[in-house]
Amino acid sequence: MGRSLQHRLPAAIVGGFSNSTTPASRRDRSVWVRRRGSTGLQRVRAGTVGGSYDVYTLIGRPFKGSELDDVWAYFEASIPSLIDRLSSPNRPIGLIDRSSFLTVLVPYVSAALVRGDDYDDRFKAFMTHLSGQFPDNTNINRTIDFDLLCGRLLRCSWIFCTAPAGERFLINDLGWSPMVVAPGDARIFLPLSPAVALMVGRVDPSVWTRVPGGATLQPGFWSISADQVGRVNQSAVDFCYRDVYSGSRFELEGLELPNRRSEELPEPREVITRFPEDEMRPADTDWRDELVRADLPTPQLPVINLAIPPPVNLPREPTDSAPES
Repeated sequence: MGRSLQHRLPAAIVGGFSNSTTPASRRDRSVWVRRRGSTGLQRVRAGTVGGSYDVYTLIGRPFKGSELDDVWAYFEASIPSLIDRLSSPNRPIGLIDRSSFLTVLVPYVSAALVRGDDYDDRFKAFMTHLSGQFPDNTNINRTIDFDLLCGRLLRCSWIFCTAPAGERFLINDLGWSPMVVAPGDARIFLPLSPAVALMVGRVDPSVWTRVPGGATLQPGFWSISADQVGRVNQSAVDFCYRDVYSGSRFELEGLELPNRRSEELPEPREVITRFPEDEMRPADTDWRDELVRADLPTPQLPVINLAIPPPVNLPREPTDSAPES
């Protein structure tokens, strides 16, 4: 069976940062790439960057190898048209349809936080004691965290940010970076196009956000300054794993990407919530409950059985009636 190129960051997102509107497929458009530790720039097709071979292919398990990659397909096909609607000057101000929020934006943000190389690094460092026990240990937990984060994201504030005329957002190979808005107020910033970005942050811990009824939702919409665009672009550069993408060579030429990040990426769950772990457990199913309430399709996640047979010949626990030796 041939190898499969699977993207850490959707090619349709990367291609949306091209200066060109052709070809029609965003994955076939050209973008400029600046790589960490390199002084040169490359012009490449969007579909050839931000990917690795078989990074999500499940191996050695009783399910289809592409099942995890199929989860990303649940929302990826809808991303380009949604971004076009958000970027359109004719869109209703401050409104987004409920279906797009629940079936595209929430899973896209959650996936962005678990798809990248940074997730692999954090997970492997945390779970070194399980090394070698499960061939797909990282991907199994990637699936679990994806579902959990979808629930947690319903408790967050959602703000769409638009860049002023003449300014453009950059995007890195993770698709997100942390952004400190005020002391104690860190958020996750996700560029969707050169003109539109999404900022997700935590809300008061006493609030359990439920998606309101009705066909449309009203998240925040901010027009940010050129200085603020510069700050979030610098954050994208500082926290990239290895690449930064743009449609303009000029925007990347002055960037400095050291060989290594000066700061480590934060754990996304710590950025978007202050909830103790025990209080967050209901969020596992909260997103799926919302999908059911709204009569929306639910992604089919791999059915994972983590049960481990108990070891044989365990010594019995002594009982009160056991004779003393």
